[in-house]
Amino acid sequence: MLVVIILFSVLREGIGWDYYSYTEVVELKIQGIEHNDYHRFSFPWKYLVDFSVFLGYPKMILIIPSVLTHSLIYIALKVSMLDVQAEIQ
Repeated sequence: MLVVIILFSVLREGIGWDYYSYTEVVELKIQGIEHNDYHRFSFPWKYLVDFSVFLGYPKMILIIPSVLTHSLIYIALKVSMLDVQAEIQ
């Protein structure tokens, strides 16, 4: 189930108000142009931009946080379900 959720999240195109903003920052940086928004990013996001530029794949800036977020939610739900099951028994 986790894989399906991640796939839907990763394969999205243009969803959200910031989708094109993030991919544009990466696309411009690949071309050697530094977008003004790059300077407002925190360290982890700058690292993701640079990693996406290194790979030459602008969508990577959205794929990595999506995978991390959904994985952490999945783990948290699994742990809480184990706690509930332990309380029931």
